[in-house]
Amino acid sequence: MQLVLAVFTGAIGDFILGIVLSGFIGVFGMFLFDEPIGIKFLPYFTAFLCAIVVPIWTNKKIPKSFNHKGCQALLTVLFLN
Repeated sequence: MQLVLAVFTGAIGDFILGIVLSGFIGVFGMFLFDEPIGIKFLPYFTAFLCAIVVPIWTNKKIPKSFNHKGCQALLTVLFLN
């Protein structure tokens, strides 16, 4: 379930980011070259790319051997002494 949520969040979020980025590239082209420039299907490319990257990045943040008691003991030693 967490993987599906990460894929969905990455795809939707970066589709919107791709639309904004495409707009910035178009405005930038109008200022420099007096004609709009852009990358065709940029929102789809960014959505596809981040639908792959976000789940990988999310899984790296959560260690597989997470020991809650060990972390709690470490925090107790660090902050209470």
